Amino acid sequence: NTKKEGDPVSGKVTRKIKGGLLVDIGVPVFLPASQVDIRRPADIGEFQGRKLAGLYPWSTGASARALDNLKIIRRMPIICN
Repeated sequence: NTKKEGDPVSGKVTRKIKGGLLVDIGVPVFLPASQVDIRRPADIGEFQGRKLAGLYPWSTGASARALDNLKIIRRMPIICN
């Protein structure tokens, strides 16, 4: 069962940081607070330590391999399902 580009991943929320959460999907990536759920939770810190599924990696820069430019989104897949 090999993962392909565009496949959803899962990861564990390791900590709350300014503007969102840090999620470990094999590498630490940023999940913006606006993408945590359909509606932004009052306290995103409650997600710390939880495993999240249905995360979609995307690059915000020219190089998808640059981890500094890697973020994950979750909200759109929740709305579409």
